[in-house]
Amino acid sequence: MRLIYFVFIFLGVAFQAAAYTGCLVPGASERLQNYCLQNALSEGVVDYQQLQLVDTRLRLQGYKNGLGVLGAKDVRKPKTYAVVQPYVGYEENINGGNPAKPIIFQFGVFDDPSLYRKSGLIYGLGIGFGGRYLYGEGKYVNYSLGNEFGYSPKHALSTTKSVGSLCSYNHIQGWWYVDACTNASRTLKYLSGETHQNFSLTAARIVSGANGSSREIKLGYNQYFSEIYVQRQLKFGIDSMFASGNFLGIDATFGEAIPGHLITRYALAGRATAHFGGKPITITVSYKQSDGGNLLGVVRDEQNTSLLLSYPLWGTVSASIGYTQTQSNVDYFDDAYPSFGLQLAGFQF
Repeated sequence: MRLIYFVFIFLGVAFQAAAYTGCLVPGASERLQNYCLQNALSEGVVDYQQLQLVDTRLRLQGYKNGLGVLGAKDVRKPKTYAVVQPYVGYEENINGGNPAKPIIFQFGVFDDPSLYRKSGLIYGLGIGFGGRYLYGEGKYVNYSLGNEFGYSPKHALSTTKSVGSLCSYNHIQGWWYVDACTNASRTLKYLSGETHQNFSLTAARIVSGANGSSREIKLGYNQYFSEIYVQRQLKFGIDSMFASGNFLGIDATFGEAIPGHLITRYALAGRATAHFGGKPITITVSYKQSDGGNLLGVVRDEQNTSLLLSYPLWGTVSASIGYTQTQSNVDYFDDAYPSFGLQLAGFQF
């Protein structure tokens, strides 16, 4: 938890001082970027290309006249797109197995090496499609569906992950918005699988902050569906884009208690982007407190902390490196491991 505090304090001070002045910052929502771009248009001299950029982005959100720029393209029917994305990375649990150590009970020891998890490099390919449907001024639906296929030559094991999402974004009035989203994910490994779904309803407002910053404030309700329980969650978030062109987002989640199941009671996550050498470096930190699980009469209590950095190396190749730690009142579930990977930008067609 101390790591989270340190990173948040560092980001809150340092990211306002960077020299980059763009509005298209990774991590910020599309509408927060547009808010920044429109403010930039009103504060200085702009050229025709800048006007076209803002005009097109507004049309893509359902504002059919955009800025009224002459010669602008009609984008009332955005195209559906397909994506192919290769990647390689280190996977801590390729087969979905147990921690690679015996579990000790009062009545004895359980140890089955055939159920141990296996770690190593995994090579994968993601494929999918997505698109947008416009149905009003500032009202549109985004949809996507995809699959990731991974393979470990070392262990001759494969993994499959399927994901899908459908989100409705709605401009209400002024800078007020209401969004409704549903998504589902299914991961299959040799020894285990996991399926979950979410449905969320979120109210958001964009406001101007001090020193030229812009903020998106969000409050929402989320219903989480696992294979064996349903949990209600309250979510709150603040995304900030600074005049320097950097981004900082903080999100908090509070979940109801469900006796007999290990569930998230509260979580805190931070995302930040700064620019070094003309490239964005992204830092993501998170902390999660879980409890309620039961192992032979012992109620489990766990804290999970993670840190991830990503940076574009050259061309379409980006790298990531991270670290995850789990502390549990049951020693068997204590864990700590690194992660790293290389990923190509998705090829769209």
